[in-house]
Amino acid sequence: MSELVIKGKIAFIGDAEVISDKFSKRTFVLDVQDGNYEKKVAMQFSNDRMSKLDGLTIGQEVTVKFNLESREHNGKWYTNAMAWYLSKEGNATPSATVTSDANGGSETDPLPF
Repeated sequence: MSELVIKGKIAFIGDAEVISDKFSKRTFVLDVQDGNYEKKVAMQFSNDRMSKLDGLTIGQEVTVKFNLESREHNGKWYTNAMAWYLSKEGNATPSATVTSDANGGSETDPLPF
């Protein structure tokens, strides 16, 4: 199978889930532009790769390499997008920052500069 790659913005990062003593996973969701439409794609890192999500912020652009895996359970098929590589493409969308003014008060500044 050829290498699967997707680019998008982080929309959600979940907590680690312990499935068994040998398997843990951490789900994240990307906002992906598909023509005129934005789609959400849920993916997972497992075990020692879960730490690749540490330090990421919502809105940050990333590139993810992944494998698709399917399995059957009770006559139904389930597919997972199992990520194995992630690179940061840029900064997160700027969010409001709080700065102090000369009088010790604070104001909300939507720009980081």
